Amino acid sequence: MKVKQMILLTATLILVLIGNGFSEGKFGDSKTTDNIKGVSTMATTAIFKSEEGKQKIIGVYDLVMSSWAVEYKDRFIDTAFGRTHLIECGDESKEAVLLFHGSSSNSLMWLADMTQLSKDFHVFSVDILGEAGKSEEVRLDLHNAEFSEWVKDLLKRMNIDKSALIGNSYGGWVALKFATVYPEMVSKIVLIAPSGITDVKASYMETLMSCVMKGPEGMLEMNRLIYGTDKLPQQVVDFTNLVMENFNPITEALPLLTTEQLSRLTMPVMYIAGENDIIFDSKQTAEILSNTCEKVTNRIIANNGHVVYNTMELVIPFLKGPF
Repeated sequence: MKVKQMILLTATLILVLIGNGFSEGKFGDSKTTDNIKGVSTMATTAIFKSEEGKQKIIGVYDLVMSSWAVEYKDRFIDTAFGRTHLIECGDESKEAVLLFHGSSSNSLMWLADMTQLSKDFHVFSVDILGEAGKSEEVRLDLHNAEFSEWVKDLLKRMNIDKSALIGNSYGGWVALKFATVYPEMVSKIVLIAPSGITDVKASYMETLMSCVMKGPEGMLEMNRLIYGTDKLPQQVVDFTNLVMENFNPITEALPLLTTEQLSRLTMPVMYIAGENDIIFDSKQTAEILSNTCEKVTNRIIANNGHVVYNTMELVIPFLKGPF
């Protein structure tokens, strides 16, 4: 990887870290609110660094989708919070499953999983507002109920009364925000290395800074720590680099959910994370969920880091079967 790419990776890792892990206080101290009062604080912001950069990302998005073997619908839903893009596939008569991707990403990250899920479910992969996809370039307020109200409005406009949710990292936080406000609208929830439950490890920042000081070799080391030993497909690496070069990630801290909020998760919950997650303490997260939620299945994957692969062999039986 070129030095320029390494510098971009360094900057992006730091920004994504701030936007996806650090909270304003320790667990249970977050001052989030569950009600929207007054005028919405959502704002249009510079999501992409340039129009040219945006078109490069969307161009790759379209190219990949054009060769996807699964039959799907490309949909745009006009919600009260912004025009939302999603990919729909699977049997419309089967249970709905909504997917929320991680930060600095879009629905492309779910394609392999959607191929499997679409055989048994009616699947909707959502491009989160203000992220590197096709949804409107607005960012919702992290500290009130705008995210939960956005998801509710999205489901309402699609005539879905109840759905299963799957969220990865930042997408896990989005799923949690909705499920803790409207648990009656969620049949089951799957959290894959989610943000919003525990703080980022202090040791991660120390390791990150150490790797930055080592230059390109250090960032390769950081990549190995985050992605684990699995070799990423070159197409994934190239798209990740493209997003880093052309997208401005969230830099505001994600508030942690309180114990009272998490206790509202009355539906079956599956938590999946890597045993060696360098960013979040997977064992602590599992313990918190077990102590606050009614029905939890924890799956800590040995020898995996923050990025966990091939989770559908766990997720699909959980979604299909009784708790």
